[in-house]
Amino acid sequence: NLSPVFPGRQSLFRELPPSVDTGRFSPGGKPPRLLDRHGLDLADRVVVFVGGLDQAHYFKGVPVLLQALATRALKGVKVVIVGDGGLRPGYEALDDRLGLAGRVIFAGAASDADLPDYYRLGDVFAFPSVDRSEAFGIAALEALASGLPVAATDLPGVRTIVRQDETGLLAPPGSVSGLAARLSDLLGDDALRQRLGSAARRMAVEEYDDAVRARRLDQIVSELLKP
Repeated sequence: NLSPVFPGRQSLFRELPPSVDTGRFSPGGKPPRLLDRHGLDLADRVVVFVGGLDQAHYFKGVPVLLQALATRALKGVKVVIVGDGGLRPGYEALDDRLGLAGRVIFAGAASDADLPDYYRLGDVFAFPSVDRSEAFGIAALEALASGLPVAATDLPGVRTIVRQDETGLLAPPGSVSGLAARLSDLLGDDALRQRLGSAARRMAVEEYDDAVRARRLDQIVSELLKP
């Protein structure tokens, strides 16, 4: 919202949001090679998280996700955490203290070839960022393009793509019980998950595909060069 900074001058600005390769990030079945690699079964309910585990990405909310997993609402659910960094040992220690007993898989950093398949490994995607340091959410957009509904925290940039009861469900930032409830809602309702996942994919293709962004950039340039 530019109103407080540039009052009366909003018409001078154009929005050009990040985009996603919807050919690369697309829906698909759970890849057998990743199921085998991480000891998962097709019947497992799987939540996927993708993000940096370093200090620069402290705000990604991994502790909130782990604590949510320890609640009764998510009993038996497994989480695959894709990413690496200096905070990982602390997260692994929290996993141990919470007694999650092998339900959390720290997959490490994914290769470019593997990343799209990690999204397909999940039933839902978790995006539990805790504050406004999370300005948008590229990983959430990649998940939405992959047809995954997203359980996210209700932050200004995030809710532009994770739209309540359209492409995902929102919880208050930092709320363990809220995130657990939203994940449980999605995992426990096949019809809801399918509806939101289909809408997520459609939104990504229609509004955030790389080609859409290129056309928007061309439009902005044309406006700037207009005599």
